Amino acid sequence: PPSTQYDVFAGGNQALEPEESRQATFGLVFEPVDDLTIGIDWWWLAIEDAFGQIDEGEAFANPGLYPDAWTTFRDIGTGTTYIAYNQTNVNTGKEYYSGIDINTQGRWEVGPGTLRSQLIATYMIRNDVQLTADGPYFDNINDYSSELDEVTFKWSGRILTSYEHGPFQHTVTFNYKSGYRDVLTEVELLGAGDTPTGEFDFVRLDVDDYYTFDWQSSWQATEFLRVKVGALNLFDEDPPLSLTTANFQIGYDARYYDPRGRVLFGEVSVNF
Repeated sequence: PPSTQYDVFAGGNQALEPEESRQATFGLVFEPVDDLTIGIDWWWLAIEDAFGQIDEGEAFANPGLYPDAWTTFRDIGTGTTYIAYNQTNVNTGKEYYSGIDINTQGRWEVGPGTLRSQLIATYMIRNDVQLTADGPYFDNINDYSSELDEVTFKWSGRILTSYEHGPFQHTVTFNYKSGYRDVLTEVELLGAGDTPTGEFDFVRLDVDDYYTFDWQSSWQATEFLRVKVGALNLFDEDPPLSLTTANFQIGYDARYYDPRGRVLFGEVSVNF
């Protein structure tokens, strides 16, 4: 019924079967010139009897599909028995993943110091997950899955570039996550003057690509003393708009983005 808060059980599951997996990788490394390497790895992973939990929203939307997601709770005060949500780990079925990892590194002598750069990136090819044995597969690459209540980025990675000269080292990091289609969300339509109309519709936002820059500089003052300063999210980039409520708030997805904006830091370390 509406306006009801259900009890939730969490804990061990004696009926849990062990996961089994099969894996394969194939990689190549090229060195077209001195001090430059390009590595490409294809990988594939299959899991049977995967450990997991049925997402709460999916279980309540389709209770008949997930009989193991339900149990009962007896209120010792009233003696009444209620239906309760069972959030213990279960064997959800099979999962298949595959992708390509890229790792490129270069080194050059520039002026009085050394310039180093590294690209680390992952391109996802497959991400198919079952929530029940013999059930349907759900794919969430660049497409938020309501059933899985999460998204897998098609592209993610970072580029690290550092310059070392004498006791100084300066590093700039570029971080990237590709955009995706947001969770399907019911919204109320607004009329003139942004007044609610009482009419509702479903929308799916296009979540923007997200990139940030980090900076760090360090000075090895003595053999024992090192000073470090820097900034995370140097240009104060806001998380992209998302309507998911998976984190009990709305506006951004806190699992993938940091809402703090620019963060300055410093560190003094002494080794002896």
